[in-house]
Amino acid sequence: MKSKEEQLTEELKIVKLTLQTEKAKNKSLQRQNKSLESRLGTGMKQSEALKAACSVLKKN
Repeated sequence: MKSKEEQLTEELKIVKLTLQTEKAKNKSLQRQNKSLESRLGTGMKQSEALKAACSVLKKN
């Protein structure tokens, strides 16, 4: 049977590993979010350009 100190030490290791994993996931999600925001911005600019082009074509 493990002593209370050993149990707590093991639990602390598990918590630290879990925290490290969650931080890595968070960092990955932040990178994905940044990429998606960039793509959204590009898509919105393209949409505005297409609207302007369609407007010009309708007038002609």
